[in-house]
Amino acid sequence: MTAVLWADEVDQFPYPELWKGWIERYDITDEKVLALDLMMSYLRYFNGTDAVSLTLEGYPYGDNGGRKPWTHFWKFDSLVTALQRMVEKRRPELVASHAYTLCQLCYWYAAQETYKEPRGFRDDAIYPISEDSH
Repeated sequence: MTAVLWADEVDQFPYPELWKGWIERYDITDEKVLALDLMMSYLRYFNGTDAVSLTLEGYPYGDNGGRKPWTHFWKFDSLVTALQRMVEKRRPELVASHAYTLCQLCYWYAAQETYKEPRGFRDDAIYPISEDSH
């Protein structure tokens, strides 16, 4: 199962027909893959073992009534990562556009002028978000 962590195609997963069926059933488009990748990045960063209850079609924990342990988080995360790599190969312009949009959102709508990255035992790094924060 370790090879799954480095997969960049659905065919590299066990039971690829199962995953392809899921992708087709829930109409997982390239745009949805990037949204799922963003969601998984958030979960990975803040709490990779819990799932957030969202009312999204196809989201596996849509009506769980709150946060509950997600024991197989890494499997779904590996699938989304592989799908994101597939999109990156097929449509690199879409990935670049998505990243650009996220940067714009931070620039135009950030409530603060700087972003602070905690670094544990070292001094925190502080980055400007807008031109006014220099």
